[in-house]
Amino acid sequence: MQFSLRAMVIACAVAFLVSAPAIASTQRAQVVTVDTSRLRAGNADEIAILHEQVAMMRTYQNSLLETVHWTLGLVGSIAVLLVGYSWFTNFRMYERDKLALSQELRALVEQSLASASQTLSAAINQKTDSLTVAMETTAKASIAQVVAPLSGTVRGLSERMAGLELAAGIASARHWEFRQVPGNELADYQRVLYLAIAHEQQNAIQTALTEISRLMKAGATMFTGNVPELVAALDSLPPRYALDVAAIKALLSTGKCTY
Repeated sequence: MQFSLRAMVIACAVAFLVSAPAIASTQRAQVVTVDTSRLRAGNADEIAILHEQVAMMRTYQNSLLETVHWTLGLVGSIAVLLVGYSWFTNFRMYERDKLALSQELRALVEQSLASASQTLSAAINQKTDSLTVAMETTAKASIAQVVAPLSGTVRGLSERMAGLELAAGIASARHWEFRQVPGNELADYQRVLYLAIAHEQQNAIQTALTEISRLMKAGATMFTGNVPELVAALDSLPPRYALDVAAIKALLSTGKCTY
């Protein structure tokens, strides 16, 4: 806008400079007209000459006025073009500034949204981790409270089941002893030994070892396929059973087994 105002001021100055000679020539023409009216009483030839001069001056004046009009039109056109160019330039600058400002604002908003999203995600992850830890702690405590009594109950039931199985095995062995079938009695005491070792029943282990040794000394035989399992079970026993284990292994070495 400052450029367009400056262009208009320049155009007005040019118009004033062009029109000033025309105004001066008009004033001189009026003086000549007055002079001719005063000289009408003089010589007719001089009047005719003066008339010709006046006509020439009027022709010059009309030509000068046309030149002024064309000059003013040209200046006006230039002024209009300058104003239009200035408006176009300012409009382009306005659009460019608006686009740059819009892009800057969009980038600022996107940056703010990204920062807020990261902050929110971090806060959510932190809260989630805290809740997860709290839930895991609570769940473990609750499970421990529930499992502790159950563990005792299961352990008690397991011991009872082991006692029942051992009692059933010993009862079966007594049955075969009553029926005088030493091979089956020996097999039952072998099963009693395995169960006693699995449930760490020391009394049952000692009973099974004693009965196996007694039966083998009395001439009872066992299947050859059962020997490796029995040897492995004997080897797993602690040292306090060493005498019974040695006695049974010595009896096994005599080869009193059936195929």
